[in-house]
Amino acid sequence: MYYIKRGVVVVSAYGDFFKPYFASGTLRPCDGSVWVIHNGANSDTDYEWKMHVAAYDVADWLRVAGTIMPWMIQNGVTFKTISPDDFSVERILSPTCCQYAKAFTIYPTSAPEFAKIACGLDALMCGAKLRTDTKLTAGHNMSYERALGHSGRIFYRMERDGMGRYMSTERAYRMNPACPYNPLNVPDPFANLFARAVPAHT
Repeated sequence: MYYIKRGVVVVSAYGDFFKPYFASGTLRPCDGSVWVIHNGANSDTDYEWKMHVAAYDVADWLRVAGTIMPWMIQNGVTFKTISPDDFSVERILSPTCCQYAKAFTIYPTSAPEFAKIACGLDALMCGAKLRTDTKLTAGHNMSYERALGHSGRIFYRMERDGMGRYMSTERAYRMNPACPYNPLNVPDPFANLFARAVPAHT
C-alpha cells in the first residue's frame, strides 16, 4: 500500500496489516465512513461514555494496533479504527485534521466494562513501552476529552445526553466550555479509576 504525504510516496504496511482481519470478517467497513469496525453496528452504542486511543502517525498506529487489537478482539470489545485507504489514513493522522490522533474509538456497554477495557489497554501499552506525553492542541477534538491511565494514550468523554441523544464534541463544548468531556456535570464514574493503580508493567 502507498500513501502520499507532502508529495513523497511512502510505502506503508498499514493496508497489509488489515488483510487477515478483513479476510476473516473480524473487521468490516462502516458504511459511508472513514472507519472500519469490530463487533458492532455502524452506529454508536447507547452507553453514555466512550473512549479513544491515540496514535500520531502510521508507524505509531501500527505499534499501538499490534499491541491492543488482538486483546480487544479476544475480549469482544466493540471498536472502530481508521480505514486502510490512502485518504482516510492521511486525513485522520494529519495534525491539520480536527480528528487528529483518533486512532481507535471504543464503545463499552457499561461502567464495569469500561473500567476493564481501560485498565487492560493501559497495562498493555505501558508493557509495550508505548507511553507518550504528546499533547493535543485546541482544535483537535480529543483535546477536549479527559486523559486516563498511565500510557498517555487513552482519552474519554460523555457522548450521550440525559435523553440518550448523541452529543458531538462541538455540541458538548458549547454546552459546557469549562468541562466539555462531561458537559452535564454528572458524577464521573472513572475519575478515580487509576487513583491507586500502578502500571502492570514498567
